[in-house]
Formats: sequence, C-alpha cells, structure tokens
Amino acid sequence: MKKLDIEIAKRERKSPVVSYSYKVEPITEQAILAFAHYGHRKGTIKDLRYIVEDNPALRKKPFVGEYTFFYDNPEETEEQRISIVTEHAIWSMAQFFVPGITHLNSDRKTFYVSLKKDVDYRVEVGEKVTHEQPKKLSFDDIVKL
Repeated sequence: MKKLDIEIAKRERKSPVVSYSYKVEPITEQAILAFAHYGHRKGTIKDLRYIVEDNPALRKKPFVGEYTFFYDNPEETEEQRISIVTEHAIWSMAQFFVPGITHLNSDRKTFYVSLKKDVDYRVEVGEKVTHEQPKKLSFDDIVKL
C-alpha cells in the first residue's frame, strides 16, 4: 500500500482490521515514582510499591490501552506494527502529562527527569486480534421490491 492509501484508510476508519493491546510497566524506582505521582494527586506518597500496585489510575489509559489498524498493508511486518503500537503508547502517555514522558510528536512537555523506554519502563504489546471484515455487497444482495 502507498502511504497516501494508508493515511486515507486511517482517517476514514471504515472497518478495523487488526488491533493490539498494550500495557506500560515501570522498571526503575524513578519510573515508579513518576507513575505514582501521576496516579496519586493529593497528599503524601508513603509507599511507592503500594501506590503503583493498587492505584486504579495505573490500570487504565494511558498505561493500558489498545491500538487498532484500519488498513491491511502486506508490506508491513509484525515487528513494524509492534513498534507503531509502542510509539502510540509513549505518545499517549505524553499527551496525558505523565511525568518524565516526552514524545517528538507531542506538544506536551514535562519538567520531570526524562524516562527512557526499556531502561526505566517497558511497553508490553499483547496478542494480535484480527477482526472479521464486513462482506462486500454485490448486485445479488439487492432485494427486488
């Protein structure tokens, strides 16, 4: 597929082809602190492990989500799609002002120390879910009145 066809398919969003779920998990103490600051807005933070494990804000968007492809490009490999999903997860966290997360395509900036992917946090991409495509209509499907 050409790049223009892919962009048109993304904007039209007629029918989803495949989707991947993702989950972001902190690795270092600095990432745990940043994610705890995002999820815990009031009061003092007493135990970081408790805040990260039991905080309901860290079990929904932007830390957990799904990316759907509305096009089927046979030239695109599975690794390329996984990297697109990973970039979307990082962009989503930057858009939600997660401390320490910045992305080139996002206009949101943070004053927290920058966190690095695969060093401070990791993005786990789930299994590929293939959606059933709608049947193309033909002249035989038209009912005579």
